[in-house]
Amino acid sequence: MKKKLFIIFISFCFSAILWISIALSSNYYATINVPLKLINFPKGYTTNSNIPTTASIKIRGKGWDLFSFNLSSSNEYVVSVDSGKRNINLYNSLNENLWLSSGKEVVEIFPNQIRLQYERVLKKKVKIVPDYEIEFKPSYGLATPIKLSPDSVVISGPYTLIEEIDSVVTEPLRSKDIDTKIAQSIELKKNPKINYSIDEVQIDMDVQQIVDKDFIGIEVKILELPKNLDIILVPNKIDVGVRGGIDLIGKLQPEEINASINYKDFLIDTLDVMVPNVTVPENVNIINIKPESLKFIIKKY
Repeated sequence: MKKKLFIIFISFCFSAILWISIALSSNYYATINVPLKLINFPKGYTTNSNIPTTASIKIRGKGWDLFSFNLSSSNEYVVSVDSGKRNINLYNSLNENLWLSSGKEVVEIFPNQIRLQYERVLKKKVKIVPDYEIEFKPSYGLATPIKLSPDSVVISGPYTLIEEIDSVVTEPLRSKDIDTKIAQSIELKKNPKINYSIDEVQIDMDVQQIVDKDFIGIEVKILELPKNLDIILVPNKIDVGVRGGIDLIGKLQPEEINASINYKDFLIDTLDVMVPNVTVPENVNIINIKPESLKFIIKKY
């Protein structure tokens, strides 16, 4: 019984293969869509014309040829525009696309003609701007500004188009409930009429828990004080509240917080109080100063 089933199975397979072989030996029609690529522009020129990105090509050929042809995904229809002509007939480029030969007949190409407006090529360097929407977990956030590597790109293309561009954005980056650092590659959002010196950038986001800390008794210094004068501040120390990433705030020392008043500010004072200028390290934010203003007494010698 098993032997008979095996013979029947083999016979079926042989018949199927024979039928497929005969069927694929006949002529068929197929329509394919392939990228349309313009090459060999006159030196220093390109186009800003709105041309199709793909060409629809109807071909006739043996089933075997069409079957193997459809398995290939690397084909593109290349059109040379070195002549500088404005009206380009796509049928004239068949000899440049050898993949369409060998037993295949091109019946129709759509569009069969394109019209080009030539422009000089402009090249310039522009900044890269990240497109992101990040939702952090409660009490978390960016401890330092976002870093892109590289942070700029060289673009080239039609003069009237490139002239108006001052930045290039990345593809969108979306994420939720983030509480750890982000480091990944992200592609640039591209315009098909523009050439880019790079395809992607590295984006780094320093995500940390955001904390507050008070520094008590920061001395206020007076700058550029003449030798024959003395100024007494009341009080002469302040408390400074800061906010930032836990790694930064945890390492912050009182001596890194500077509070000062320049003597020239006393000369233009009209309120008998002074507001100290407080500086903190990069990526640390001041959230409060107590007291905000100081009284003073000027003594001459």
